[in-house]
Amino acid sequence: LCKGIAMMGNAVGFPLCIGVAMVSGAVIGCLREGPGDLKFLVPGLGFALCGVFTVGLLSYRKEQQLGSASYREEALEQDDSSSDGDPPGPGLYRKFAVCSIGGLLLGLSNIWVSEAIGPGCGLSPYANQTCFAVGVFLSSLVFVPLITCFPLEGGEGA
Repeated sequence: LCKGIAMMGNAVGFPLCIGVAMVSGAVIGCLREGPGDLKFLVPGLGFALCGVFTVGLLSYRKEQQLGSASYREEALEQDDSSSDGDPPGPGLYRKFAVCSIGGLLLGLSNIWVSEAIGPGCGLSPYANQTCFAVGVFLSSLVFVPLITCFPLEGGEGA
């Protein structure tokens, strides 16, 4: 999630990731526990999806504008020191995929949170957050070295 936001930028990545997480979490909760009041749920999810699609469209248009030849020529005229041979960054589809997967994983966490606080397990909110923090720490021991060796942005690892 954080990597997707960093790749897309805060203005685009955050609404995209959180919007996907919100929609997927609501749909999963609806499938697990049965729909509540659909006259509020369906329009709310529709507005959220419209927001996510709008952010995606704006990001696509921004990427087109930044990639246009006229923009490149203007940038080269303003700063000739930028021709140091840096490889291009990740493509738009890779950025969208990372944001969408991060949002889906955040939405899927709703399953385990509802199980943890449900009557079968009965964790308190504090115990739930403690288990979450331990899970983040343990998963970081695995994922941080993997992302360092195989960066999501592409290119060589460290």
